[in-house]
Amino acid sequence: MFHIHVGYPNNNIDTSLKMLLYIDAIVGIPSIIYDTDTERRSLYGKAGCFRLQPYGFEYRTLSSFWIANESRLKFIWKQVIYAMYCFEHNTSIPEPAMVMETINTNNVELAQELISRYNLIHPNNKTPE
Repeated sequence: MFHIHVGYPNNNIDTSLKMLLYIDAIVGIPSIIYDTDTERRSLYGKAGCFRLQPYGFEYRTLSSFWIANESRLKFIWKQVIYAMYCFEHNTSIPEPAMVMETINTNNVELAQELISRYNLIHPNNKTPE
């Protein structure tokens, strides 16, 4: 498992839930294109999987695929930063139901469509190896 811990001042449940929508769209959707382990997601790692923490929250959707090398870690790091930027600027992202369907069913075709339509990959991010 690969969890992303997000902390921010004056954290609260409402803000955390809104941030999670952006992380699911901008980190979760692109992740299914590169991490092809569909069996794991049938049991664990669904869209919106998180745990509240005293500092904010822990995003629990990603697998350990992302810690295999530096290229993958850098890709995820840039995506998380991009998700927070988009959150702060209230950038348009896909509807939550569409995000859930894409991630939970490993729908790569829909992921590619949404990435293109909503610019869900940071413009300077490189394809992970």
